[in-house]
Amino acid sequence: MNWRKLDLIKFEGTGLPIKEFKVKKTSNLKELRKTLSEHYQIPSERMRFWTWVSRQNKTLRPDSILTNEEEEKKIEDLLKGDVRLYLEFSALPPTAPLDTPPFPPFHEDDIFLFFKFYDPERESLSLLGQTYVKSSCKPPDLVPIALRMLGLQDTPTKLIMFEEVKPSMVDPLKMATTLKEGEISSGDIVVFQKALTANGPIYSLPSVIDFYEYVLNRVTVKFRRLEKPKIQAFTLELSKRMFYDQVTKKIAEKLGTDPLKIRLTGHNGYYDQPKPTPIKRNERMTLQDMLAVYYQPPNANNLSDTLFFEALELPVSEYENKKVLKITWHNLKTEAVETHQLLVPKDATIGFILDELKKIPSVKLEGPVTPGSTPTSGIAGSGQIRLLEVWNGKMHKILREEEPISNINDYAKLRAEEIPQEELSPASEDFSQRIIQVSHFIRDAYMGQTVSNHGNPFLLLIHRGETLRQIRERVLKRLGLTEEETSKWKWALVSFGRPEYLQDDDILLARDMMSNDYLGMEHPDTTARSHYRHIPEKPIKIYG
Repeated sequence: MNWRKLDLIKFEGTGLPIKEFKVKKTSNLKELRKTLSEHYQIPSERMRFWTWVSRQNKTLRPDSILTNEEEEKKIEDLLKGDVRLYLEFSALPPTAPLDTPPFPPFHEDDIFLFFKFYDPERESLSLLGQTYVKSSCKPPDLVPIALRMLGLQDTPTKLIMFEEVKPSMVDPLKMATTLKEGEISSGDIVVFQKALTANGPIYSLPSVIDFYEYVLNRVTVKFRRLEKPKIQAFTLELSKRMFYDQVTKKIAEKLGTDPLKIRLTGHNGYYDQPKPTPIKRNERMTLQDMLAVYYQPPNANNLSDTLFFEALELPVSEYENKKVLKITWHNLKTEAVETHQLLVPKDATIGFILDELKKIPSVKLEGPVTPGSTPTSGIAGSGQIRLLEVWNGKMHKILREEEPISNINDYAKLRAEEIPQEELSPASEDFSQRIIQVSHFIRDAYMGQTVSNHGNPFLLLIHRGETLRQIRERVLKRLGLTEEETSKWKWALVSFGRPEYLQDDDILLARDMMSNDYLGMEHPDTTARSHYRHIPEKPIKIYG
């Protein structure tokens, strides 16, 4: 019997088997005996009722035997509310003579004990049974009884003993003191295990104390791969007190890989997604620390039940001394082509990142365009790259080459692209041209006047006197779309999330535009499904 349960009983939960019987309040326990006898097919004389007592340490234990006089009382007079009893069956064999007393006499110096046995090899706790002993006995006197219950009475076996005071407290029994001196009383639980030897096997939970601590702190953790954050990969039963390296070892055993190459990321329970940065390896960090939730909905558990993991190509220490950047490369038509992961020194600059991107064979640049040649995309590239932070369908920042990578916002997506040749023209002092952002957006009844962006935003150079009609022609050419395909689109100047719709003859540079204003294209998000389409993701490249 793989018990794995502490204590004896919780009427509201699990423990010893609980059987409920409905009886009339005016009946007595002697009448209940007849019902129990028919149910269990055991003579009623071979049953004995005990009352449960709730101790100060919040455990429930059988405490006293009901007398014949008490059994004859009406149940409603005997106990108030639910009648909770412990039913003891006689240990007499069926072949015992009928005149044999079913139970030994229970005197004032007798103690009624429960025995459990812990097996560290199977990490199992078994309920052996119950017995009567004298309060003058010492713990070594209990060993022969336990060996008999285990069927090891003929085998020389050394046992060690503990008292289960309560689920959170297990104490070794003192061998030289009597049970009475050790304050052992009826209903108490004694847990046995075989004594361990110095040259014996090594167990993960070698002692009763280790096992009880584990059971109290065990938790089932759901693991998901970081690259597939919505799909559960497997679950593991772990202890909240396990350290980081112990957790990764368990994961590695499940995956058949090197634990030093397992990296963990915490769970944002509010959004059900990975936290933006991995958990930094710390030898003293426990699983409870990793599952801790510091911001949560009301009445939520303060521990998440989910962790994300990665099986890396290199040890985690290599990554922690560097920084991993996931950068999506976009072509001049604003299309996402592929995603690259770069492992770079933490003191690198944006310029270093741009130089390394140029070395990747699949990063194709259109420029610089030679005189007389025609760009394959129809847009003249400059041969230069820029890196941008994009968040929820909007560009938030163009990262300067001299900036350190520590300035990168961990929550933003990184996008690299070739700069169009026209955007490199010197800025005019008379404001005859300006680079603006162009973004897709939608509105619905739930958002009122505000907008929600989607798709791939991009930058565009516009000129003085240029109308919306002229700008739209250039935008559609860049996107590879026709007037017919976009006939239902609306065009607006969006300022602080509110659109001001434009007419074909409106001139953008004639308007008083703020630095964060952008040209918006309102249309349904037809790419909603393709947001999750597979963009090829290249292996991590290590630099520096």
